[in-house]
Amino acid sequence: MMRKKWLSLMLAVSFMFTGTVMFPAQLSRASNVDAVVSVDTDTVIIDDYMGVGLQWDPSDVHDYTDEEWELFMERVEFLKPKWVRCMIHDSDSYAVDYDLENDRPVYDWESPLMKRTYQILDYCQENDVAVMFGEWDDPASRGAIKHSGIDEDDIRWPMMIADCLNE
Repeated sequence: MMRKKWLSLMLAVSFMFTGTVMFPAQLSRASNVDAVVSVDTDTVIIDDYMGVGLQWDPSDVHDYTDEEWELFMERVEFLKPKWVRCMIHDSDSYAVDYDLENDRPVYDWESPLMKRTYQILDYCQENDVAVMFGEWDDPASRGAIKHSGIDEDDIRWPMMIADCLNE
């Protein structure tokens, strides 16, 4: 819950200054502008600034056609992201069931969502794009292993995440 509040705050601050630039048509309406803006191109404030990244998740709606994927890749190439946040749902991506008798998840590393995830991760690796990889919800919230009873406080969930990262 706290993460959602921080994300909302960060987004609000990011968009707070959107549209504050005055364009020539607006300048005629401005009165008594006495500010001077200087840009020092010789001074770097943050050496490792990565700019604005992308939220790039595998679609859980449908498989991309070759044409859709090509168009999507053209758009990503145009943006040239330095980092990507890729989020998945474990129970829809790789944990397809939970074996209650043996107390362990059943994985499918070749599911349609994982294949789309691999496409994203392959692109990022080939193009030196940093990735922040994560999961949206705990397994009990949705998908095929909802019956497992695993929630955000259960030690089995980070173990599943570790299995995914190892894969």
